[in-house]
Amino acid sequence: MKKIIFSLLIIISLNTIAQEATAFEQQSIDSLRLKRNLSIVLGTEATLYAGSMTGLYYLWYAGYPQSSFHFYNDNAEWLQMDKAGHATTAYHVGMVGYEALRLAGWDEKHSLLYGGPLGFVFLSTVEIFDGLSDGWGFSWGDIAANAIGTGLFMGQQALWHEQRISMKYS
Repeated sequence: MKKIIFSLLIIISLNTIAQEATAFEQQSIDSLRLKRNLSIVLGTEATLYAGSMTGLYYLWYAGYPQSSFHFYNDNAEWLQMDKAGHATTAYHVGMVGYEALRLAGWDEKHSLLYGGPLGFVFLSTVEIFDGLSDGWGFSWGDIAANAIGTGLFMGQQALWHEQRISMKYS
């Protein structure tokens, strides 16, 4: 009887050790999966950013004269539709950046801090292009609109963990 009990204890112990090893292996697999997913997301975002900025430059700016960097106050023009477009685009691109990182496995805080400002960065690059183009100029009003759109998304996500006020195109 002692041999049977001793044998059962050894089997149970080995099974527990095997389960711990499996949990450790699962943690390693999850860590590798997170790194792979993050690499895919960051690679895709970098490719889309570079591709869209290159395309935008050649489709919109290349045909116009270039100049040294300068400012232009366009706040009174376009009935503020330009500003609404900047804010709405910054809001939605930031949301996509956040959601992509969440899908990759990042926690909410880091996804918000690194994905949320993506729209601001994207549209601020457009403003730099404007600042180097003779027909336009860098607009602080556009930068403020970018910040408003980004702030609206990030503020709601940080405060409520959801979007209660959404910007949309119509």
